[in-house]
Order: sequence, then C-alpha cells, then structure tokens
Amino acid sequence: MTGFRWHKLAINSIINGLAASKQLSLGQLFLNRNGRNQAITVLTEIKELMSKLQIKEGVVPGSFPIQKLGGGKGSLPLWIRHLVLILLGLKYFKIRTSMVQDLDHKRKTEIEFINGEVVSEAIKIGLPVPENERIVNEVLKIESEFPS
Repeated sequence: MTGFRWHKLAINSIINGLAASKQLSLGQLFLNRNGRNQAITVLTEIKELMSKLQIKEGVVPGSFPIQKLGGGKGSLPLWIRHLVLILLGLKYFKIRTSMVQDLDHKRKTEIEFINGEVVSEAIKIGLPVPENERIVNEVLKIESEFPS
C-alpha cells in the first residue's frame, strides 16, 4: 500500500497543492509552461524522496506513473512530460480542485497532509525539497490572511 499511497500523494501534490498555491484551475496551471515546469519539479522531488526511502511506486489504475513524469532516471523525454500535463490541462481545463475551492471559500486546506507530508519526510532524511516547501508556505500564507 505504501507505493500506492505515495503515488497518490505525488499526484495530489501537483493537482491540489501546486494549483492551490497559485489559486488556478488545472487548465490555467498546466497550459502554462512555468506551471508545468513547477509540476515536474514537484514530482522530481517526490520521486527522489521515494527513491531515498526505498519506496516502489504503485500506480493507481487510470493514472500516470510519477516515475515517468518526474525528472531523472527512468523519466520520459521532457517534451512528452510537458505534453502529458498539457493534455491533463485540456481535459480538466475548468476544474478548480478541492484545495483551490477551499481557498476560494476561505477555508483551511489539507496542505500539511499533502505537500507538507513530503516536506516532513524529506526533513527526516536531510533531503531538500524546495518546491514542495514553497507550495506549503504559499498556501499557509494565503490561509493566514483569512478572517478568524
């Protein structure tokens, strides 16, 4: 189950965490080169963390392996990784994920259980995950501006 959990965590880190940090729909996020680059960086950090933790990815049916989308050994060519994200952006163009909707409605998110989990595990082994840290900090900053 660990491999499936980490696969799901990685996917949620980009579709929920990254999208929330920018407060964008998936189309707005993935049809933008910078958004795709950030998504690939997030997945690369998680892929490296999984490798260091010796976690073998279990791919959720109907999903795409993060081992192929993240950079490094075993990854697809960069243009194909961008194409996959563009296709996701087109398919889910108007989707504002649950975490984005939480921010829209000034509700606390589960960022600490998604990208925050990545950061927490990376800290334990001394692995830098700056993009995941940036996402957590950005979402927490947005939440801190909510009325009490």
